[in-house]
Amino acid sequence: MANKCHRFGLVTTFSQQWKFATYEISNPSAFPTLQNEKITIIRFSNLSEVELIALLKYDSNVTHLKRNVWLKEWLKQKNYNTYVAFQQDEVIGYGCSRETAGGYVLPILVGPLYADNFEVASALLYAILEKYYVNCFIYSLNFLICFSIF
Repeated sequence: MANKCHRFGLVTTFSQQWKFATYEISNPSAFPTLQNEKITIIRFSNLSEVELIALLKYDSNVTHLKRNVWLKEWLKQKNYNTYVAFQQDEVIGYGCSRETAGGYVLPILVGPLYADNFEVASALLYAILEKYYVNCFIYSLNFLICFSIF
């Protein structure tokens, strides 16, 4: 696992454990339960300057890297779907996804997904995958997720 983490530029610290998982989902009835109305989720493109600064600070605290310029450019790519979780104006997580080339089953790469707890991770996953959930039906998806919960 450590080699895979390093290939993606993720450094493991003593308090941090990176997890990679692959899932295939098809019409999951529990999908709506991921949503959490108590957590404010904002799309990256709709962030204010103050919220963007808070996101960059959160990322630096999580990754122990100063990558502000790179991160801003990376997250605003057209094929990226990025959401940030807030609680009382404080960033408590963020997650990204993008569609990759595929056939019948649409492959989605989810990651990074950073969250302060499981509830935040669930709410972010809901926001990220919501566009594929149409009329109580989610398209068949195959997604790889890279996440860390602190």
